[in-house]
Amino acid sequence: MVAPAKDALGCRDCHAAEGRLEKVTGIYIPGRASDHAGWLDTAGWTLAALTLLGTLVHGFGRIVLRKRK
Repeated sequence: MVAPAKDALGCRDCHAAEGRLEKVTGIYIPGRASDHAGWLDTAGWTLAALTLLGTLVHGFGRIVLRKRK
């Protein structure tokens, strides 16, 4: 069952140091101080940057090759 819009929670209500998910153990919850993993944050940002770079290179290549025809 889904709560009405007036009762909806924001992200920080659960994903914060004092949030509703504070006592849940054994899993990684983004935004929770006790779960902070620097290597995981770095890996995530690296993958996001590489995805953006790959998309830009691919798009640029398509534009260049289309103009060659």
